[in-house]
Amino acid sequence: MRNDRRIVEGDFVSSSYRHPLVEGITRFLACLCGMVDPVAGRRVRWTPLATATAAVLMALGHHVPLRAACDDALSCMAIDFRRRRRVGGTYNGWIKAMERQSPDVLPKVKASLRQHVRQRLRSLPDMGGVEFARR
Repeated sequence: MRNDRRIVEGDFVSSSYRHPLVEGITRFLACLCGMVDPVAGRRVRWTPLATATAAVLMALGHHVPLRAACDDALSCMAIDFRRRRRVGGTYNGWIKAMERQSPDVLPKVKASLRQHVRQRLRSLPDMGGVEFARR
């Protein structure tokens, strides 16, 4: 790994560094990679992938105000999404993106997550009781 010349909070950042949470989450949201905002007639910073990733990150915080959860999610995503395009920077922008994108994005994410669960279940030994989900 080579160090990038960018400095984040006083430390050099590896050019291939990804926040572990973002890396784990985006595996399950791969169906959104390259998807453009289905409603906006222009390029937006809150892409469906960025919007969904922020939603999952924000859901991880318990008893945290939404604004603080949004700020935490944005800081986790800042390094990862710098390689692509900059992600939106406001809570209001994220809410508007959620409203626009939800009807088209949610069915894709649900289908993708179901597929991941089915693959995991197929790899488990037959214990009975979960047979319906293996189909």
